Amino acid sequence: MKDARELFCWKGWQKELALALWEALGDPSSERVELEDALLNVLASFIFELVGDQPFSSGFVHFLAVLGINATARRLRRAKHYSYMLAGVAYCIRVLGVKKLLPSAERSKQTDEDRERFLAKRLKYLADSLYSLIS
Repeated sequence: MKDARELFCWKGWQKELALALWEALGDPSSERVELEDALLNVLASFIFELVGDQPFSSGFVHFLAVLGINATARRLRRAKHYSYMLAGVAYCIRVLGVKKLLPSAERSKQTDEDRERFLAKRLKYLADSLYSLIS
């Protein structure tokens, strides 16, 4: 059986961002804001990822597939025991996406360009019927 590290699909800067988060977590001098930024960067690298017609090229899709396994019963979870998990993940992805694209700390400085960029990214990554993770 292959090691999970060999099966996981890293794309782009995901691995480097994850390593930076790992280092920040191990550094006792890391500020909370620094840790939050590192975590948000890692999560955003998985959220804002296009998968096209190969959804299993994404590590996040692998995670969701494993989440659907009921290890005790040795089968997939029934819909009533899994759909609420997916709904929670979808909600969190939308909240994290907005936090990354329109940080509330910078709300007073945001321009119409920032809002337009947000709407374009929202349409590309967070809307239904597209080739993104959340669609």
